[in-house]
Amino acid sequence: MKIYERLVDSKLRELVPISQVQWGFMPERSTTDAIFITRQVMEKYPEKRKPCYLAFLDLEKAFYRLARAVIWNAL
Repeated sequence: MKIYERLVDSKLRELVPISQVQWGFMPERSTTDAIFITRQVMEKYPEKRKPCYLAFLDLEKAFYRLARAVIWNAL
């Protein structure tokens, strides 16, 4: 099964590009990197005296626990 899974995965990656902002799905990137960058931005923004609006969504488990309408309304 692993061989078939790898073949399907490689074919899908050729056909469907994954955006650079999809941190959880990119090789060698994780959501912890996104959290680190978010914290860096939050620390630097008061120096510029401008409002900072950020959204960090880790939807790994949210789709199974929340109705999609609730997620869309929150966005």
